[in-house]
Amino acid sequence: MSVNYGQPLDAVRNYARARGFSHSVQVLQAKPDYARRYPDLLETPPPRYTYRCRYLARPLKRYYDIEGREYPCCFIKDARLHEPVEAMQAKMAAGELPAGCSGCREVLAADSLPRPRAAASVSAPIDTAAVADSGPAPALSIVTTCKGRLAHLQQTLPSIAAQAGAEVIVVDYDCPERSGAWVEANVPQARVVRVAGAPFFKIAHARNLGAAQARGEWLAFVDADMLLEPDFAARAMPLLGEGAYYRLDSAQAAAFGTVLVRRADFEAVGGYDEVIEGYGTEDRDLYLRLEAAGRRRELLPGAWGRSLEHAREDSVRHYEIKDSALNQRINATYVQIKQDLARQFGAGFLAPEARRGIYAEVRRAFREAAASGQPATRINVTLPPALDVRLYGWQMARVWTYYVNPAPPPGTGAPRG
Repeated sequence: MSVNYGQPLDAVRNYARARGFSHSVQVLQAKPDYARRYPDLLETPPPRYTYRCRYLARPLKRYYDIEGREYPCCFIKDARLHEPVEAMQAKMAAGELPAGCSGCREVLAADSLPRPRAAASVSAPIDTAAVADSGPAPALSIVTTCKGRLAHLQQTLPSIAAQAGAEVIVVDYDCPERSGAWVEANVPQARVVRVAGAPFFKIAHARNLGAAQARGEWLAFVDADMLLEPDFAARAMPLLGEGAYYRLDSAQAAAFGTVLVRRADFEAVGGYDEVIEGYGTEDRDLYLRLEAAGRRRELLPGAWGRSLEHAREDSVRHYEIKDSALNQRINATYVQIKQDLARQFGAGFLAPEARRGIYAEVRRAFREAAASGQPATRINVTLPPALDVRLYGWQMARVWTYYVNPAPPPGTGAPRG
């Protein structure tokens, strides 16, 4: 494994491949320990703590050191900083930070988290290269992504790049048409992020990569087929305010993914969920999490942007699942299960590996049902082991069962698996 901080990786990758080894690349994450190790790439704002920790509020896992002392999390690695959980909870409640929690991202406010320096190129888990910008940070960063949609990007990017007071970031997600090269040659003021070795388009990952390079206080995510009015930014920026995110009030379904969100809010909810793959619902998932975090939805006039017409096949050509309706059911069901778990156990308790496990089970169930011609799908979700219940010397694991069926005709009862 390599940590990608912008260094050439071809030699390492070729060496590993020639010997039959798998070579994975770890993203240079905006975490305090990475900021200490790579100070020239990540800057650390003055710390501001929330004195709230989900690991202290609700035990998520059990951590012990070699001497059997329990810790609330794996961040504390120095036994000299050990404190009983009850003592740490009391300190947090009194607005005092336990020594072992200093620098932990769980208790840092969103505006105190490390962030890429303006001149740094923080690369993605797959090979990336970004053209960094300099000068004062803009108020708005517009992120658009492209994989196989160069014809649309050629029509829309000039109007996006012309937005007053905004920077533009284009993510070339292993685009077969080399959209990044076209951007650099024809719209040089746009910054390009490149991803290589990605046979399938993962829009959540692509948008997050663009956001990681953004310098603006506000982020706008605009698809490659969205044509913005020339004065979109000039008219929208004066309307933006604290505690809200903004979408277009458009009758076009393709405009649903166009959103403006304060960067601090976007980062606080974790950005787009990269577990979601294929067509649909990654945008709705983000909006639900923003609203769960107390951000209200506001609408901007739909006439300020419109989607170019194109065949549905264009939207799924670079996805693994070509059936858009099937993929949307998979993603929507996964998002609903996440919402249910968040309501029951609190937002943010699901670790990435648990989310990936749930998504894999949902996808497996739907694909098997589709292959067998079954109209109904049954999905069993086993809750993480941290939620097991101990009862009189026994241990109870819990499984939630979901039944997904075609909608019944009006006035009839809903069928059950």
